[in-house]
Amino acid sequence: KEALSRAAQYIERHLGEPLTLSSIAKVAGMSASHFNRIFKAHHHVPVHRFVLQRRLELVRQLLRDTERPIAALALDAGFSSQSHLTYTFGRHY
Repeated sequence: KEALSRAAQYIERHLGEPLTLSSIAKVAGMSASHFNRIFKAHHHVPVHRFVLQRRLELVRQLLRDTERPIAALALDAGFSSQSHLTYTFGRHY
């Protein structure tokens, strides 16, 4: 549980940066495949889906709390572009 907590905290602190399964697993002190299995069993979603959900939630919060351009919010949340964010946001909400 401590390893999963470290990983979740790492994800939250680095949402605007590239996050890979291997980099997150390293923070947890596990191999990528082992970490992926444990993470999915605990959170009920794969790591990449969890990261995407957290990024989308960050954007939702930023949209409510700031008047910055959507393109800037997209980059802050780790999306490659405004169009990537818009497409992903539309698919999920």
